[in-house]
Amino acid sequence: MYVTSPPATSAPPPARTRSSRGTALVLAACAVLACAVIASITLGARDISPPEVVRILLHPDGTGYNSHVLWTERIPRTLLGLTVGAALGASGLMMQALTMNPLADPGILGVEQGAAMFVVLGILFLDITGVTGYFWPALAGAAFTATLVYLIGTRTNAGSSTLGLVLAGVALAAVMSSLITLLVVRDEAVYAHLRFWSMGQLTGRAAVLDDILPFAVAGLLLA
Repeated sequence: MYVTSPPATSAPPPARTRSSRGTALVLAACAVLACAVIASITLGARDISPPEVVRILLHPDGTGYNSHVLWTERIPRTLLGLTVGAALGASGLMMQALTMNPLADPGILGVEQGAAMFVVLGILFLDITGVTGYFWPALAGAAFTATLVYLIGTRTNAGSSTLGLVLAGVALAAVMSSLITLLVVRDEAVYAHLRFWSMGQLTGRAAVLDDILPFAVAGLLLA
């Protein structure tokens, strides 16, 4: 009589191997980020060589064309891109921690739709235009929706607070998306403004960097 033994299972990789792999990924990501920053500063309609960039950075009081382009366009554009990317990463991290879902994003709790809803209302009733004008309604809408989702989600009988938050967020996101569609299809100008805000742009946005930077830093510290 033969006794079959259970199939051998491979042991999980040791903690040191996982840590080394994580360190390698972080270093690779930092290298890619550094290359992207260098490309953003040096490349454009008129390329600026890295030695010229270093010279301009060491002498910020220069009055040449390259100095003007670097300080007024490319450096603010790069800093804004880094800030927005870090903020998006932090928001995704917090949403994944709240919902215990590695694929979660701000849309799953309705935060994205809440921001868009308040922007639409600001355009309709307050005649808000421009990137700096959109920022505060979007921030208020995101905060309002997050608070509402928390109040509803923690008072449901869904079996767990996490599931309650997800259900409340999905429901509110659907309602707000429907309201946004109803409002924008009735006014082409509102649709054009909302599309402009939704698509986003980094060029010529230096003025909004001072507004978003404190909130981005606060979000990174919370994450």
